[in-house]
Amino acid sequence: MRLIIIVLLASLNFSNVAASELPPVLKQGFEIYKTDGIKPTFEYWLRGSILNLSSQKSLFVKKLETVENLCGTFSGYSVINQQSLTPSSQINYVQLNYQRCPIFAQFLVYKIDQRWVVVQFNLHSKPQQILPESLLVNSVEK
Repeated sequence: MRLIIIVLLASLNFSNVAASELPPVLKQGFEIYKTDGIKPTFEYWLRGSILNLSSQKSLFVKKLETVENLCGTFSGYSVINQQSLTPSSQINYVQLNYQRCPIFAQFLVYKIDQRWVVVQFNLHSKPQQILPESLLVNSVEK
């Protein structure tokens, strides 16, 4: 009985750690954002992405500039959830932490030649606009 409980607890801890791991492109992008700002972040995130070829890139930069004007300086992020759709695509839900307010983001990443690339990006101040209902229902108040 004791062995079963230990094995169960070990597997739960492993699942939680795996779920909070972001792909390297997102983790490094957030580090760039903290130190160098918005434009270098999007240069990094969109390298090799179809979004880099579109006019949407400047819209993303403008969105985050507006967020910074309202919410203050970016201070970090919290991983909310990660869903692997296939071995080469996943959706990452993240809370972006600013001085005055949180912003909720969804990143769709796709693996191209062994490198994760951001292919879709959405953000909003209201979590219900970004997060699926299943994450809102199961969220835990702390």
